[in-house]
Amino acid sequence: MANWAQKIPPQTGIKLRLHLAAGIWLVGVFMVGRFAYLLLADINWLWWAVIAGILLGVTKGSLIMIPNARKCIQYIQSKPKSWLFDLFLLRTWIIFATMMGGGMLLRRLGSTEIYAYNVFLAILYLTVTLGLLISSTLYWQQFLKQESD
Repeated sequence: MANWAQKIPPQTGIKLRLHLAAGIWLVGVFMVGRFAYLLLADINWLWWAVIAGILLGVTKGSLIMIPNARKCIQYIQSKPKSWLFDLFLLRTWIIFATMMGGGMLLRRLGSTEIYAYNVFLAILYLTVTLGLLISSTLYWQQFLKQESD
């Protein structure tokens, strides 16, 4: 009976969980990046909006997302065997939920008929996309490092 209970949920290694975490980050990049691209195209690639999104994205990636990714990588590496989705700290899951919920709320509250609203959303989505992309490189680096070990 004890052996059965230890197998549910299945235990996985560091390499698989790093790969899954990197993949989740990359899915976020593509999902949010699609919205950023569509909105930027809708506002005719307004140059200052693109520059603002890039600057904010690099800042968010450097100050918020990279430190959080480092903590999550340390968390994954601290448990050689753990449940498959034991990837992120509770704080990270809360950030995910807040960002996704906030994005859904913003899309429902505003009107895409308002040009300024589209500019704001384009900058926001570009910021989130670049922040995720910059920090996802840490997960891929660690995964590839595990691959070579």
